[in-house]
Amino acid sequence: ASRLALELGAVPPLDIIEGLLPRHDAATAAALSLAAAAAGLLPADDMSKSIRALPEHGQYCQGMAQHLVLKPFKIRLAELSDLPRLCELEQLAWAPNLQAPRDVLRARLETSPTTNLVCTVA
Repeated sequence: ASRLALELGAVPPLDIIEGLLPRHDAATAAALSLAAAAAGLLPADDMSKSIRALPEHGQYCQGMAQHLVLKPFKIRLAELSDLPRLCELEQLAWAPNLQAPRDVLRARLETSPTTNLVCTVA
């Protein structure tokens, strides 16, 4: 039933999203959002207006109130195995004098692994 709900674009039960996270009583809003994005579930409208962590104040949350829809892409943390494609994107997106060299991209992945994201299209 949950898979059918996802295919129809319905909001999935919270246990699907929580199943992507380590077993804890609470997680940060960022961790819940990234877990949902990794499953292809993103807010239906402007994210800045629709995300509401529950409880509203505090470092961790038990859940988030937002309308999620299944998108044709997923967002996840970048990994070193993504480096060849990231170098290719760098060349496509930037003028030669603005491109970051491979060793700089690698350093970014190694020194700040939670701030580099990739989007994959299904």
